Amino acid sequence: MKHEYHDQRSLDLHRRVAAKMLQDPSLLPRAISILDRWRSIASPRTMPYYDTWHHLLHLGLEEVLRFAVEESERATAHRQASPLSCLLTAKERIQFLREWKQNNETRRSRAYSSSGSRNYE
Repeated sequence: MKHEYHDQRSLDLHRRVAAKMLQDPSLLPRAISILDRWRSIASPRTMPYYDTWHHLLHLGLEEVLRFAVEESERATAHRQASPLSCLLTAKERIQFLREWKQNNETRRSRAYSSSGSRNYE
């Protein structure tokens, strides 16, 4: 699968987490705890990403959420090392993935059909 697919899914997942965090700001300390645990065993390659998240988490909820859903190359790269994705329960994650796959396949089918190519699926 292409990077764009995974990047869009990660952005949409972070949008879901952002909505959850707005409803329950007490999740912020949990994200900090997850990140602290990761930083204690991190490889030097991932530490710059974790350092950015550490800084943002300590600035507060608004800054964290702004960056989490930002549509930039920098934010896209950082979402790959985001502690926020761990804030969804297993049930919430499964539900998100099912919904996302269904919606994405619908969008992909429409795009394929509208491109003038035949859809043989």
